[in-house]
Parts: sequence; structure tokens; C-alpha cells
Amino acid sequence: MNSWFDRFQTRKTYLEKSTLNNYLKSLELNPALPKYVSNNVRNLLLANTGDPF
Repeated sequence: MNSWFDRFQTRKTYLEKSTLNNYLKSLELNPALPKYVSNNVRNLLLANTGDPF
């Protein structure tokens, strides 16, 4: 099945993931933010996608 909705969902997932990755990188670059937040978000991303980055 390759409907416009499937393509939209794939694109949406990609955008959400890349946004989350950018957020994680900004967390790691900012030492003032607690490290466990970054780790928790990373673990959540891994649990949801199975894709380590």
C-alpha cells in the first residue's frame, strides 16, 4: 500500500525523529542541562524506533 497517507506518515515520522535528534544534540552541547534528560530521551527514541543514532 503506497497511498498519500502512508507517504505522509513516513515523512512525518522522519521529521519527528530528525527534530528529536537535533534536540538531543543541543542538550549534549549545553552542559547546564542535566545529562539524565538527554539519556532518557535517547532511551525513549530507541524504544520507539529501535534505531540507535
